[in-house]
Amino acid sequence: MRGMAFAGALLLTTSCAEQPEPVAIVPTASAELPRVELVHLAGIDAGYVDARIHKIAVDTTGRIAFFPREDGIPLIRFVDASGRWTGGASRIGPGPGELDFPSRIWFVADTLITHDAARAVEIRFDRRGALLGERRIPPGRVPLAAASEGVLTFDPNWEFSQGPARLWLLPWDVADVREVLGAAQPQLAAALAKQPGPAITYPWPVVAMQNGVIALVEPRKPTVWYFNLAGKLLDSVVVEGAARSRGPYEAAEELENFARASRSGTIGPDGKRYRGPDIDSVKRLFAADRPPVAFIHGANFDGHGRLWIVGPHNDSTRALVLAGTRLLGAIMLPCFRVGRFVSVSNRWLALHCSKGEGGDPPFELQLYRIGEPDSTKLP
Repeated sequence: MRGMAFAGALLLTTSCAEQPEPVAIVPTASAELPRVELVHLAGIDAGYVDARIHKIAVDTTGRIAFFPREDGIPLIRFVDASGRWTGGASRIGPGPGELDFPSRIWFVADTLITHDAARAVEIRFDRRGALLGERRIPPGRVPLAAASEGVLTFDPNWEFSQGPARLWLLPWDVADVREVLGAAQPQLAAALAKQPGPAITYPWPVVAMQNGVIALVEPRKPTVWYFNLAGKLLDSVVVEGAARSRGPYEAAEELENFARASRSGTIGPDGKRYRGPDIDSVKRLFAADRPPVAFIHGANFDGHGRLWIVGPHNDSTRALVLAGTRLLGAIMLPCFRVGRFVSVSNRWLALHCSKGEGGDPPFELQLYRIGEPDSTKLP
């Protein structure tokens, strides 16, 4: 897994909190693609970690937090890097620290962050799962990324307001949000533009944030734009050769879903049933379709400022790794078609994978160590 001979990284130079200075893209010491090693999570009951998982997050030690579909105490479960259960956090309810359904979960350092849409609150837990506190967040927003600067939020119903799409930053311990991307950044609208064809649009942006830098992915070209927190465009790159292939199992599943909708029709917002899509037209679109490069939430920064874009590729899973504007290369992972559940920390990559047609169980949780190419031993 060797990459290109030169790389860039993103470093932040600040003058004041209100007006961050532009980020410089400079060479790094590591010019090659990092290495990954699959960790055997021996302690997990394979029959339990299946399709019931909703969300995952990995911390700096390789510990994974995940939210299973079934109700229980704790609601969010923890497993360490060997697969041993190590407790969890929260439970269902309307009280402090309790959740109805976590929209996302992250580890920021050793703090677990989640959001409860029903109560419109952000909740924080320590590494043991004990409640640290919570605060109100603007209702109707979905959190997209979290880092030391705060949380990026987005209104998925922005089209109904007949205004531009906007991305807000909610800093830690600050009540007010501030817009970081909006009408002044046409790249955001381009990343959300609807195009004809099956399964090629996103209801919200694919973004990542670290060290005062926002990476915005337009998944069709694909293009990565880098902005600072003042909304200034710092740089961009078109990731050549990154178009993915739709695998035969994925294509068959999606075509079956379209065929089912064609037979039964769809329910409109007025409650009436409308005729479903013409399946022959959908098949023609599939034949000419170029699927997007990344799934929702498939972009993450690692501890070295590299951007990982992880998504399915021909019924497998591929990680594209960029350092600034340079594509270091691609890593094919032994994960049968990952979904949207991907998490990266400083030296760890966690995935929720399908095990393929006839897999038993049909899904699995995977953990990888990320190591530098010149190191003799992975951390």
